[in-house]
Amino acid sequence: MVVIDVDSHWELAREGEDPSARMTRFQEVLVGDIYGQVPRGQWPSSEQLLPPSLVEMFSSPAADVTRSRPGAAEIAGRLAWCDRVGIDYQFVLGGGLTGLEFKIEDPVARRRALGAANERLLGALEAHSDRFSPVVTLDLTDLDLAIADLERSRARGSRAYNLRAVPPGGISYTHPHFDRLWSATVDLGMVAYLHIGNAPAYFDAGWANLGLEGKGEAGRAEVIRLSNVARMQSGETLLAALAYGGVFDRHPNLTVLVAELWASWIPFLVYRLNGTTHPDSKPNPVLGAWPYKMGAGDMLRRNVRVTVLPTPDQDAETILQEPGMLAFSSDYPHQEGSTTPIEDLQPVLERLDPATRAQFMGGNMLEVFERMGDPLPVASRMPA
Repeated sequence: MVVIDVDSHWELAREGEDPSARMTRFQEVLVGDIYGQVPRGQWPSSEQLLPPSLVEMFSSPAADVTRSRPGAAEIAGRLAWCDRVGIDYQFVLGGGLTGLEFKIEDPVARRRALGAANERLLGALEAHSDRFSPVVTLDLTDLDLAIADLERSRARGSRAYNLRAVPPGGISYTHPHFDRLWSATVDLGMVAYLHIGNAPAYFDAGWANLGLEGKGEAGRAEVIRLSNVARMQSGETLLAALAYGGVFDRHPNLTVLVAELWASWIPFLVYRLNGTTHPDSKPNPVLGAWPYKMGAGDMLRRNVRVTVLPTPDQDAETILQEPGMLAFSSDYPHQEGSTTPIEDLQPVLERLDPATRAQFMGGNMLEVFERMGDPLPVASRMPA
């Protein structure tokens, strides 16, 4: 059985970064979707938003707990860890996951920041393209430059790039403008990758006015949890748009990989999209006839893969409901992930028949690349 880990991270060093800047960046990642709607001066203080242990940690210039895990940012340790836990091939994400780079207004400076992050990731992993795929980040507001970057990244071992659940330059991904991006994605044997860090939630500014001053620890928990509760909504919107807009019809071999956005909402989304679009359904008097041969929900089954975090109780039923859509991930070395992901998933894996287990652990992703005619290198190591 081939094991493909579709969500792991490379902890890019930020040498010389001021601890206060690091703390500010972390705050924005945690609660920026809510407080991004109000002036920075109205944001709560670090002490109101972060537990004392985190405030103390970020005051240290060397603060970065995830970098202390083996292989978090060095290749020998990463190879050893993958071999030890039984991972044959791994998708690895680096910079461009927080959305902060996309807040840089100057396009040249924005692309420079993303390019530097991509270069560090590609440089670290390209000599081991038989084991790792760097997941690069592109600025899709300029498709000529983005596709050129895609081609260069593919030549250096990348098989995936980050897709933000935000229309680039105010243009929907379903617009014909982006068809050449989807064609290039398939022609290069790559997948578009939606990670939770690129799936912002949208809030009315009033949700930021929650009176934290008198709530203490309860208020801190409220704002951080609320900030992260609705991120799958932007993922749903992206997938529904690609199906309803005919992108998956025009590009049947295109795959969008969704990571860390949970998975239990996927069966309902498939059901809901098929409800008025399945060939066997009656034409809706308001919506009219569905113009494509395949139902929108069935398009998701074919064109979308979704990760399950390595926790025994999360999304277990989803694997049984949509076995062809789910994919294994570790989220290593992040704290919500695991250092022993396969072991931790055993209570779930034991409930699956051998064929479904093999699908989930790697087969679903192998099929994605095989149908593009550009198999992952791990396929050559499969037993006959």
